[in-house]
Amino acid sequence: CDWVFEDCISRECILASPAHPGLYPPNIRCRYLIKSNGTVSITVVFASVLLSY
Repeated sequence: CDWVFEDCISRECILASPAHPGLYPPNIRCRYLIKSNGTVSITVVFASVLLSY
């Protein structure tokens, strides 16, 4: 469940939660790494957010 995104300049990168739009699976920890060469900015847009508390 770990993802690395490196080419988000020339194409759109879509990060999604496992089982989206369903419930997040139990005991899962996902990491998303977005790499940049340091000369470009990265914009992150959340289409939907559902937080449980």
